[in-house]
Amino acid sequence: MNTLSAQQTPKEIASILSKLERDYQQYDNGADTVYLNISRQIEAQRGNPANEAVWHSCMATFLGNYYQENRYRILERTPVEGAVPADLNVWDLQTLVKQIVYHYQQSLRNEDFLKRIPIRDWAPLLDSVISEPYRPTLYDFLAFRALDFLSRRISEMPIPINPFDINNGKYWSDNEIFNNIIISSPDEYSFSYLSLKIMQTLTRLHLRDEDPRALLDVTLRRFDYLSTTGNKENASQNHLKELLPGHEMVAYKLGEFYQTRGKSYDKKTHPEYASDYVTAIEWYQTAAKDDPKSIEGKNALVRIARLKESSIDFAVVNIMPAGEPNLINFRYRNSQNIYFRIIPITDAEYSQLLRSDHFYRDLISKKRVYETSIPAPDEKDYRSKSGHFLMPALKQGLYVLLASNAPFSSNSKGDYSYCKVRISNLAANYRNNGPFYEF
Repeated sequence: MNTLSAQQTPKEIASILSKLERDYQQYDNGADTVYLNISRQIEAQRGNPANEAVWHSCMATFLGNYYQENRYRILERTPVEGAVPADLNVWDLQTLVKQIVYHYQQSLRNEDFLKRIPIRDWAPLLDSVISEPYRPTLYDFLAFRALDFLSRRISEMPIPINPFDINNGKYWSDNEIFNNIIISSPDEYSFSYLSLKIMQTLTRLHLRDEDPRALLDVTLRRFDYLSTTGNKENASQNHLKELLPGHEMVAYKLGEFYQTRGKSYDKKTHPEYASDYVTAIEWYQTAAKDDPKSIEGKNALVRIARLKESSIDFAVVNIMPAGEPNLINFRYRNSQNIYFRIIPITDAEYSQLLRSDHFYRDLISKKRVYETSIPAPDEKDYRSKSGHFLMPALKQGLYVLLASNAPFSSNSKGDYSYCKVRISNLAANYRNNGPFYEF
């Protein structure tokens, strides 16, 4: 196979890339070898717009990885002035980033041509499973590769005098309006500016598609990007609801929105977020119902299961005083009752238990000195809650305190937590007092 042939097939390009990856890992000058080879490939493919675009994208991806692996070395380099040196090992950060941006822009240069090439023709080159309805053309594939890099934040880049303002509410507009917005920037290398320009091109490409999935894909990507990069006050679930009602991608994203917001719940500052997990499950259920075989439908079921998982956890000091009760604090989730059992044990027995393949079964088979259950108020909001249990006075010795959210049984499906506790006449109580501990 002529590796510099202008008639390379996607399979042949994939094979060349595999060899270059091996060279990069195997040789001390692997980066130089890869850079030189991809440069030659770009030159050889000048007459083949699709191949040339792919090799430009590969060069940009390689340089992005080169930056990640040599970041500290690159930051120590002297700024390059004038023409870009042929040796990438002397490039400073700004030169490297500009080269990465240049190659991604070159990969998207022949826009009209790339839009007509079905992504299925390039299946051998894809490094992940891409659903054709979401990324139907080679242009989509290359554009999202560029977005994956441009969505990063490189904090070491100097701040321009006139930076691009991403906090423009129009960028949150529906697709018809966003498609006609004039996006300009005083900083031509602004990642936010370049990202929005690519998203606008993708929006224009798919705005009239009969199948809405590719348009939804880029729209959701835009909203995700704006919510994490721009002014979060502009982020709203209403933007998602205005997209395409009844579509599993929108329903799933709404579920994600409420689940993420629900993590910020605070009884004093954000009491309105209290039922967000309930709302998230409702949207996930909608996504699963709309299309249970889709990626979003399947992921929605996983999210629902995780939100509904029950749990129990507690922690105690290793040594407690004998002859007096001790208060045990615990946390639980999605549980109606919490069951406690106290089991006397020796150090040898405990060590043997830890080596057992059936720890829980062997533990509950041992003689107990105390057992009780406590009602656990469950408000059906899927949130973690706290409670306390008054452990009775015990004689000196070693014990295992076992807690579960299901009755103790060898075939129990509930969650459990345990702690080894030594009851002794020699005990110390302590508390955290700022930078110090009080004993």
